[in-house]
Amino acid sequence: MIWWYAHHGRLAYDGSNWAAYFGCALSVSEDSCINIHQGDRMKVVDSTGAVTSDTDSFDWGCSHSGYERITYDNRTDDYAMICKTDSNNRIMPPNDWDTTIYPVDLDAANLGDIVPDSDSSSKKYWATVSNSTSDSDEDNARVHLIHYSMDAEATDDIILGGTDANERAPHLASIGDGGLLAVWEGSSTSGDLEYESSGRTIYAQVLDAASGSAISEKVTVDSKVVGNRYQALKTFPDGSVAYLSMGSTSTSVQVVRFFGC
Repeated sequence: MIWWYAHHGRLAYDGSNWAAYFGCALSVSEDSCINIHQGDRMKVVDSTGAVTSDTDSFDWGCSHSGYERITYDNRTDDYAMICKTDSNNRIMPPNDWDTTIYPVDLDAANLGDIVPDSDSSSKKYWATVSNSTSDSDEDNARVHLIHYSMDAEATDDIILGGTDANERAPHLASIGDGGLLAVWEGSSTSGDLEYESSGRTIYAQVLDAASGSAISEKVTVDSKVVGNRYQALKTFPDGSVAYLSMGSTSTSVQVVRFFGC
C-alpha cells in the first residue's frame, strides 16, 4: 500500500522574480507500505530560472504540511505564506512554530489563497478556510473568512454561505477596486467533496477587502463548472478574476470569468 498526498503548491511574483511554495515529500519504508511524509519548501528563481538566495526561502517549513499558500505583499516587499499542518492541527506561517493563526479540524479543513487587506498600513491578510461545524459533527463543514496578521491568531472569523449542510473547497482572490471574491462549494453529502461527485454546487460572493462584509449577494455558478479544492482563482490587471475548470470532454477546459463592479 502507498499513501498518496496532494503534492501541489502556489506561485507568487514580485515583479522580477518568481517564488514557488509547494509540498515536498520524504518517503519512509514500513512493513506494509511506503509512507510519504509531506513537508513544504519555498524557493525563489530569477528571470533566467536560477535559484536565488532570497531570505524568505527555506527547505522545510511546516511539517506535516498541506495547502501551501503564498502571495507577494507590495506593502512589506516580502512574501507572505501560510499552510495547514497536523502540528497541533492549525493554520500557521511556515518556520514560526509559536504562532497559530487558526485552529482547524484536519478532516474538514480546505484552505483558500491569501489576499492582503485594503489597509496600506495594517500588514494583515484575508484567507478562506473550511472547518467542521462542531466537535460533534466533524463530517460537515462551514467556510470561514479569516482576517489575521502573520504573528498572531486571526482577529476576525466570518462564516460565509450556509445554504448546504456541508460547505468546503474555498477559494479567495482580489477583485475590482477593494474587493474580495470568495468561491466555495456546498453539498448535502457529508465528508470530503469527491472529485467529479454529483450534488455539488459552487457559490460566489464579493466581499469588502477592508471589513470582510458582503458587497454582493451570494450567487450560484453554472452547474457545468466543475469545482476543485486545489485549484486557484486568478486576478487579472483589469480587476477581473478567472477560474479554470475541466471541460465537457477529456481534452477540453472551460474558463469562468468574474468581473468587479
